[in-house]
Amino acid sequence: NTPVLNKNYSRLWFRADYPLQQATAYLLLDDICVHSGITTAISDIMPAADAPQLFQNTSNPFSDQTFISYYLPSLSQQAFIQVHDVTGKLIRSFTIAGVGKGTITLNAENMQSGIYLYSMIVNGQKIDTKRLVIAR
Repeated sequence: NTPVLNKNYSRLWFRADYPLQQATAYLLLDDICVHSGITTAISDIMPAADAPQLFQNTSNPFSDQTFISYYLPSLSQQAFIQVHDVTGKLIRSFTIAGVGKGTITLNAENMQSGIYLYSMIVNGQKIDTKRLVIAR
């Protein structure tokens, strides 16, 4: 792994090349971006420093509770995280009230084991969707 520092964002990236699979993996703290094919400059796949970001929940899978982290660069009119089951049914919704990095706690009380999707919505625009797994 070769550490790469992007001057534009002051974030430390780790890069792993997989020549047999013609793929390159980039690792940023708790976010993994995989780009297949020809290697692209890190700045091409990296989110803008002022863009909202949704991170993978920890721990995953989980049984009782998990933590979902996010980054909201500026106060928006509406910002929230929604949790849906695989059929699209809304299970929970969390309003994001502040700016900067934050974390919400999702308690699995009254939720069945299985796969769920959670999305960050800012001003009516879906920013990102990730998967979480409840295993009991």
